[in-house]
Amino acid sequence: MKINVDVGGTSHVYSSANISENLGGKNSWELADIIKINTSKEWGFSVPDEDELVVKLINMDSREVIPKCRISLSPESAGNSPEHPIDYCVAGNSVVPNDNFISSFTVLGASINSSNYVQMVTTQFKIGNDTFNPWNYSLAVTGNVNDGKTHLWILPKTYTAGTPVTIIGQSWLHKNTSLNYSLDSSWTSQRVVNSTSNSPNLKVLKNGADVPKIPGSEAQPPVEEFIKDYAKNGKIVLGENEAIFLFELGVTNLSSSGADFQDLVVLLKVDSAPAS
Repeated sequence: MKINVDVGGTSHVYSSANISENLGGKNSWELADIIKINTSKEWGFSVPDEDELVVKLINMDSREVIPKCRISLSPESAGNSPEHPIDYCVAGNSVVPNDNFISSFTVLGASINSSNYVQMVTTQFKIGNDTFNPWNYSLAVTGNVNDGKTHLWILPKTYTAGTPVTIIGQSWLHKNTSLNYSLDSSWTSQRVVNSTSNSPNLKVLKNGADVPKIPGSEAQPPVEEFIKDYAKNGKIVLGENEAIFLFELGVTNLSSSGADFQDLVVLLKVDSAPAS
């Protein structure tokens, strides 16, 4: 992809290399990623009026213009510029932003088996005292995210600085061998891991952390496979406003060979709340 920015009849190009650098070195641009372009730094001008701005997102392979993209303008300030992403700390395994914020959650993948079948995995999120359940956390089949897909959910409102962000993961087992396992009622909860509990069954990766070298259990892919787009030269490459949560939802004995920490993998991104 590349971005063409036309201001008052003068065209400027933000290349694929620019986009990759903007995203901390990632080689893909995904849903919920936000590209912030400081026009003063890049091209030596501030956008005088939104009416004079034309932005086109172009697929370089097909030379086609992507028909829909959302553009917003913000004044230059330390709180909103690309050089000052929102700050946060990790309390236990919960992320606590130090500024008013919005969030997005991306399930990068999940993988957990029990002997001869694939288990169900569900997840939900807590922001302060509010619980969000975008994929039916309490229903094993309906809410399953162990399906080989990525799942994106964006927080519908902003929260104040200091509000903890929590992710909860749950694995499910067959109730017995004679049921229809396409039904939610045929499954029973195996293990719940809540990031507020400081559980040893959860790891949180920030920018610069070592990539975990943990093999997958029962021929499952290793955790490295799920986070390969966020790794380079053995290190995690994330924005300072991002964190990756690795859940172990199977074994209790974490020293055993079955603990692979890729039963649920979630990318959390926090951004400064839009100016009111």
